[in-house]
Amino acid sequence: MKTEDKVSLLLVEDEVIIAMSEKMELEKSGYTVHHVPSGEKAVQAVLENILTIDLILIDIDLGSGIDGTQAAEQILKIKDIPVVFLSSHTEPEIVEKTERLTSYGYVVKNSGIVVLDASIKMAIKLFKEKNERRKIESELIKSKESAEASEHKYRIMADNIIDSVWVMNKDFQITYLSPSTEHLYGYSIKEWESLDWNSFVYPDDMGLVFDTLENLKTKKTDKSNPVTVRVYHKNGSLMWVEFLASALFDEAGDFIGLTGVTRDITQRIKAEQNYETLFNQMLDGFALHEIICDSSGTPVDYRFLNINPAFERMTGLKANDIVGRTVLDIMPDTEQYWIDTYGNVAVTGEPVFFENFSAAIGKHFKVTAFRPAAGQFVCIFSDITDRKKAEDEAGKQLAEKEILLREVHHRVKNSIANVEAFLSLQAGSNPNIEVKKALQEAVGRVQSIRVLYEKLLLTTDYRDTSVNNYLESLISSLIAVYDLNNNINVETNIADFEINSKKALSIGIIINELLTNVFKYAFPGRDNGSVSVCVNKTENKVTLVVKDNGVGISERRLENKSPGFGFTIVKMIVEQLGGSYDVVNDNGTNSIIQFEV
Repeated sequence: MKTEDKVSLLLVEDEVIIAMSEKMELEKSGYTVHHVPSGEKAVQAVLENILTIDLILIDIDLGSGIDGTQAAEQILKIKDIPVVFLSSHTEPEIVEKTERLTSYGYVVKNSGIVVLDASIKMAIKLFKEKNERRKIESELIKSKESAEASEHKYRIMADNIIDSVWVMNKDFQITYLSPSTEHLYGYSIKEWESLDWNSFVYPDDMGLVFDTLENLKTKKTDKSNPVTVRVYHKNGSLMWVEFLASALFDEAGDFIGLTGVTRDITQRIKAEQNYETLFNQMLDGFALHEIICDSSGTPVDYRFLNINPAFERMTGLKANDIVGRTVLDIMPDTEQYWIDTYGNVAVTGEPVFFENFSAAIGKHFKVTAFRPAAGQFVCIFSDITDRKKAEDEAGKQLAEKEILLREVHHRVKNSIANVEAFLSLQAGSNPNIEVKKALQEAVGRVQSIRVLYEKLLLTTDYRDTSVNNYLESLISSLIAVYDLNNNINVETNIADFEINSKKALSIGIIINELLTNVFKYAFPGRDNGSVSVCVNKTENKVTLVVKDNGVGISERRLENKSPGFGFTIVKMIVEQLGGSYDVVNDNGTNSIIQFEV
């Protein structure tokens, strides 16, 4: 381990973006970070020993190669180095597997830089202490050779341990301090001889310190439990320490002093305080529970273990009233759904995300639940009641608008039908053949719009319509307008697919114009003939073909030198659709139109 304050990390993460984010956060916290994307490269980096590495931060899932646990196992065979696992896995079996390899830490991804920083520092500290303990153990073995050597070597061990080792006489005066004490508190060994306890121990903790020492002196206890107090560093900063002390007695059983060890736990306390702040300030509700199962292992209830203030605000339930009690004790009418869902999470370890309504509380919640430990589950949730109400209101308004839109379509359809009827009446009563034909063409164009509106009125979606349904009805209406005799055969082969109603209208007008031209000009002087209409769709391309076995289109119109009105309309609509329009004479007229949808 290097002696510089700046710690060097090897980050093993196969997801490049995640690795970049983690590296940036760690470097902001003062670390030197080397990144490798796989377990194999991590092993290679340790073997080559080119990089200075104080700690390895490794993901478990590392793509197609060896996983994090396998890489860690190989690395630890090469070099004794602290390994901290950084993973999304929370399954106990995964965590236990990593603990069998190393016990320096397991951090769940997205826990935040504060937790990750504290875990790294704790791992470094544990590794240093382990090395110190090894030194101590080695010295202990050698110290057995003689009592004099033993005393000397124990002093060496005390002098080199990271924690402060101290000895007091019966009057609670310091008689020995390990050299690490100066680094811990900033005071030299000489300064400790005249240091006033009142200027060193935080006033509110002074009573706890002397009560602990007095209980040891009066034999009320042989060894203290870990005692956490606040003290002042020489620079005036407040720090948290934890100490253990044991009483010393002579052969007659008289108290002669104390010995103890003190450890700096300031970083740990700060991390705990940061977690508590997050816990109390987070906007989402948080609750930790334990599942309760019957004799067959079926979840039947659950008990509240901890909740945050946001939980209280959202539910109206207070921690003092519910922690330690079961949900059915607090809310007997709780739906079985909640117990079953949470029970599955606690038993199987499979996390879940869902939205549901709680009748017992009267609100809708969006919930994420996962298992932090066997038999337990955590739920993090937000109140989405207002959102649900807004969605319901929007649904009602949409339904009202649908009704209004249907009524508008109905009235438009009736208006178009009236126009169609007026034109038909006018065509029927006008003796002029040319005027009659012109009016019939107008009727056909109006029909293409009217039929589309009829089809839209039969659907719940006014944006799209069935091509087959619409065109079959339109062609039947056109045949009726021109009163074709049975010798003019019209065949249709129209695929059934949905299309935007605006494009459907364009197709209807095109077919109206093409069929009108066929009925008027394809069979002069003939009493028989055949017409085919074919529409199909391949992927995103629609192909429309209208073919007849009539006399064919004149060369002049084919060369577009003297186009008719209907021909012009078709060309304009095809251009609007962004398609192509080809007309060929092939034993009649063959019109081919293609466009994309």
